[in-house]
Amino acid sequence: MMTVKKRGKVYRAEGFIGGKRLRLSLGTRDGDSARRLLNRIERAISEGAESTLWPELRDVLPPNTFPILAALVGWREREVKPEPT
Repeated sequence: MMTVKKRGKVYRAEGFIGGKRLRLSLGTRDGDSARRLLNRIERAISEGAESTLWPELRDVLPPNTFPILAALVGWREREVKPEPT
């Protein structure tokens, strides 16, 4: 379970996932936005690599935070293969 804590001006997610302690910046200064973002993160982790939330989270989370969370569930960017001509 993770919680939202304020560090300086920016909120971060702190807690344990899969036996690992995580402290990751959420990249927001608004407390309500941080809690909603944490709910989406926890839902995406519970759904696993097949969750449709990962592309959305990639766009919203800071560039240092997203790869750590995606690696926990093994999510990878789908490669778009060009159609044969």
